[in-house]
Amino acid sequence: MSLGTVSNGDSEDREAKAVSRRLSMIGVVSAAAVLLGACTQSPDEPTDDGSRIVPPSRVELPPSAEPEIADGETGGPGVVPADGLPAAGDCMVLADFRPVDCAEPHTMEIAAVGELSADLPRMRPEDDEMLRLTTQECAEPVADYVGSGDIDATRLHPWTVWPSQDGWAKDERWLVCGLAELGSDLVPVSRTGSVRDALVGEPFYDFQACLPDSAAETDELRYVPCDEPHRAEALPGVLPLPGGPNDPMPGAEEIEEIAAPHCEQARAAYLGGDRRDDIALSWRVPEPADWRRGANTVVCYVSTVEEVGGRLLGIGDRPLPE
Repeated sequence: MSLGTVSNGDSEDREAKAVSRRLSMIGVVSAAAVLLGACTQSPDEPTDDGSRIVPPSRVELPPSAEPEIADGETGGPGVVPADGLPAAGDCMVLADFRPVDCAEPHTMEIAAVGELSADLPRMRPEDDEMLRLTTQECAEPVADYVGSGDIDATRLHPWTVWPSQDGWAKDERWLVCGLAELGSDLVPVSRTGSVRDALVGEPFYDFQACLPDSAAETDELRYVPCDEPHRAEALPGVLPLPGGPNDPMPGAEEIEEIAAPHCEQARAAYLGGDRRDDIALSWRVPEPADWRRGANTVVCYVSTVEEVGGRLLGIGDRPLPE
């Protein structure tokens, strides 16, 4: 999910160029899930000197996060026929789109395999438009697969795959909706086990997004394990904003009116108590470009001035974990 309200005019061009390096089947982390920008913060956001926090610019997914595929490699994406696609529940190694047992190390799990609209043009749309289309198409099946709409508050992110230019010319219109767990550098990590229903109840915390910096201050999205030193924790209870990608995006004041009370409730439920001067509340919002891709959620965060060594979940009025 893209965060914040500060735009970067050439970001879409950079993203399209990055993904266009794939010569055949294209797998990309949904931009709606991995762009970090400004956060809106409540008045109690702590700063070292009491100054107002200036929202940072958004950060793009680095090119290194794309699957590395050798041109012409046997079994690579360009030679996967429509009738040889994986099925929901399969696990894959992204580097060569190779299926493996989910008990073995893998980098993507398939949530659903579907068909794109037959009304799409004969010539395949550009990569940024394909990203927009596939992000929207995969949002619901991915949420159903993990059992929750809270995926934007986790290290799990959609990874969509669609036909190559050659496959498109042969009338292939399949769509693979996958999931990857991102590491600290936003690159999919190798993992074992399935993520089916992974966000139902307590398992959410196995994938909860924790950041090394305050969500309202950082200009770079990085993840750290929540049991290691960190400053920000994403809260369960991701909030969908009203409207879809073809509707006007709500204005900043309307979003704040919706987000503020929701995030206040999410914070109270998470911390198990009232407001604290040493724990601040902030939230991420989509940028207009990401809204057009289907990103329409608000993610709430709690953050601290100094690093903490463990989760703030249920802390109540106890001291911050060291």
